[in-house]
This record gives sequence, C-alpha cells and structure tokens, in this order.
Amino acid sequence: MSHDTSFSVLKELIENQHLFSEALRQLKSGREIKVLIDGQHECALFFSQEHAILDDRPAKNPDVEFTISTEALRLLQSLKYSSLAELGVEIVKQIIVGNIQLRVCTGLLAILNGGYFKIIKLAGPEFMGFLAQNGLKNLNKIKSLVNTLRK
Repeated sequence: MSHDTSFSVLKELIENQHLFSEALRQLKSGREIKVLIDGQHECALFFSQEHAILDDRPAKNPDVEFTISTEALRLLQSLKYSSLAELGVEIVKQIIVGNIQLRVCTGLLAILNGGYFKIIKLAGPEFMGFLAQNGLKNLNKIKSLVNTLRK
C-alpha cells in the first residue's frame, strides 16, 4: 500500500467511523495526536467541528504518538465496531502484537488534563476489563504505563 493510499484509507476509517469522533470529543480543545503511518508518513489527528479529523500535516504539540503499520491499518479497516470498547480492544490488541506503537510525548499531568482518561472511562467496563486482563488493573497501573511510554 502506498503512503497516499494508506493515508486515504486511515482518513476514511477515522472520519467515517463515528466512534473515533465519540472518543476524540473527550479531548480538551486544541489537543492533537501524532500519527505515523509505517513510521514515515506523519499526520495530525484531532477533534474539530463535531468530527474526528485526520490531516495530512505534522501534529502541533502532540500529547501522544501512534505509529500504525499497514498490516494494522488493513485489519482495522476490515472490522466493524459497534462500540468504543470493541474499537479500543482491537487497537490495544494491535499494540500488544506490535503492529501499533504508542508513545507519550508530554507529562502525565498533560495526559490527565487533556481528556485521555475520559476516553478510557467512556469505553466502559468491557474495555476496562480487557485492560485488567492485560495487567492494567487500576488507575495507578495505567499512570505507571503512561510514565513508561514517555520518551
């Protein structure tokens, strides 16, 4: 898949799947997420005018960075999600197998105040249960992981 095709596929997935808008709505205004497609093509992911937007430009002061492989992109595109929990579980599964990497670019306070934990809460008990099964049993464990992911 070419960079342009990968970007188009990811843009369509994010902007046409209401669950991304539902999640990103939780972020504080002005927050941007850096997305790297195959570690090379940098994009900005943010919430604006009631929609999730993936823009073909570098993110401004990103809080977090996701690097997504073409393999993960194909998988995420092929699946149908009925809830934010289902989408979140699939993204975490892709992180576990290494097809998506997550890096925290700011401090814990910025993550706490930025609305990122609201997304986890919104995903609900099904998502929290999946995180617990994978070692993230409480807020302190999640905070510890955030500190580990800072580079």
